[in-house]
Amino acid sequence: MTVTVQPSKSTAHAPRITNRDPVSLRAFAERTGLSVQLLQKYCKQGRILGARKHHLTKHWWIYPPARIVPSPAHL
Repeated sequence: MTVTVQPSKSTAHAPRITNRDPVSLRAFAERTGLSVQLLQKYCKQGRILGARKHHLTKHWWIYPPARIVPSPAHL
């Protein structure tokens, strides 16, 4: 007799990772190939759409879909 066990379709115990999860500034720097210091400057200038500063930790978090806006000198 052969018994086949099928995986449960419930994902209640698995962590949920979506495209809407925030990314740290360091991880965003690694993905874009830019330095953390340059991205901090861009965040302060409002040039990264989707960047938010955490009110308690004062760290920058990037929420997708994020874009880096070019400066007016480059337009």
